[in-house]
Amino acid sequence: MTVDAEEELFRNYQKTRVELEEQEDRVKEYLRNGEDYTQELLYQVRQVVGKRERSMDSLMDIQRELQRNEANYLEELTQERKNLIQQQDEAESDYRKKRQKLIQQEG
Repeated sequence: MTVDAEEELFRNYQKTRVELEEQEDRVKEYLRNGEDYTQELLYQVRQVVGKRERSMDSLMDIQRELQRNEANYLEELTQERKNLIQQQDEAESDYRKKRQKLIQQEG
């Protein structure tokens, strides 16, 4: 196997891997931001509802709806993260297969 071919293959793999890891980091950040946003929104709703002396039922309805929305948001991001991890695994597997093929061609 030529050193240049192996190095190029490895560089391409590393580049793909870094891009996928950066995407995964963004998804993790969106997860954290979504959780923080929901908590802040719930706090603000409690403040507004508490000042207006509305029933606790209204507050609970709002809270349940926000929690449903948060759960949907988090599920979508979790699925996206799983997809990115799978792509990382596939990129590594593809790299290993191509490297092995290069080694066999040289042998």
